[in-house]
Amino acid sequence: MLHPFSPTRNPLLSAALALIIICSAGCVPSSDGEARSVTSEERTASGVFSGTFKEAVELGLIQVKGQGLGTYKEIELAFENKSNQDLSISMEAGSYFQNPESGSQNLITLSATVIEVKKDGTTRTTLPSACTNAGLRVPGRQSGWALDGAPKELDLALRFYGKHEEKIGKFLAKKNPQELGTPEQRQAFLQVAIWTYLGDNPQDIINLLAQEVFHNDIQKAKNFFESVRADAAEIAEMMRNRDADALKAWLEAATEVAIERGKERLENATENARDRLNRLRSN
Repeated sequence: MLHPFSPTRNPLLSAALALIIICSAGCVPSSDGEARSVTSEERTASGVFSGTFKEAVELGLIQVKGQGLGTYKEIELAFENKSNQDLSISMEAGSYFQNPESGSQNLITLSATVIEVKKDGTTRTTLPSACTNAGLRVPGRQSGWALDGAPKELDLALRFYGKHEEKIGKFLAKKNPQELGTPEQRQAFLQVAIWTYLGDNPQDIINLLAQEVFHNDIQKAKNFFESVRADAAEIAEMMRNRDADALKAWLEAATEVAIERGKERLENATENARDRLNRLRSN
């Protein structure tokens, strides 16, 4: 039963609530009663700009450049405050940086963070990252990496993955504990899913895994890749479509398969034990 003060039962209340919601999302009423967007000056009246990384970049409040660290697994970022106030910036995963060295890999960040930058100051931080070019050289220690648009909406795909990462991780660890039982192994899985999403060559993926993850053991790299390849392809497709319903169905279906396999193993073990017992009795 609807509450008597539910907006769906009271049109006047609905309109009032809508105005409150609009204003709380970044609008204020003007002199004629209409809602309008809050200006950047009003948002920074306290002397501190608080907003998203995208907003800060678009307003020219901050400049960011990357520094290579000799790996594709992390990147150092320097945030320079170009404004006349302190900055508190919320940065999502999926920021993409172009390597200034031709023939070397570009990187995309994998975690969200909050950046605090004082007026006229610079803040440095290191974030986990992923490679977007399996066939190119691993980054060196080049400076001056430029922020750019992520290929094929990979930034949005990674944010989708991040929302569901915990349940994906738990499932993968249970399904394939030998290859995906640790956070490091699941990080390698995500990297394979990213390369798959971008359409990188499987042999390039295996070669890079051997070089950077399996201490130049090409067979171990190949075994890992073949073990996770199917799941990585399915996850990559769901990331591409950002389809939470498909992900839920996939997890449920795969769980049912795992349960059936578990039952089958238990039945086989029980049957083997029964056979051994019968042989002992017959002796």
